[in-house]
Amino acid sequence: MLGTDSNPLAPGLLIPGISTRVVSRADSAAYEHDLWALVRSFRPEGIISTVEHELPKLIALQGALAEAGVRTGCRPARPQLPRSTRPASTR
Repeated sequence: MLGTDSNPLAPGLLIPGISTRVVSRADSAAYEHDLWALVRSFRPEGIISTVEHELPKLIALQGALAEAGVRTGCRPARPQLPRSTRPASTR
């Protein structure tokens, strides 16, 4: 198990029995680079995000991550129907 955080003082980085790494914040331009470096180094089977700012990036990368053998558990957003074609119960 690998725990990551952008804060080097984060309590999660002190969990016994796991490897830890400090990474760039999800809103940083370096986030994707750091993520791929971790994927190449650790070859994880999956990523579990607990940071809401990561989710859009993981959704955007889920195809490429899947090709690398990494599951995210993220699902792409469902396309929204135009308001006029939605069933009346959802308006």
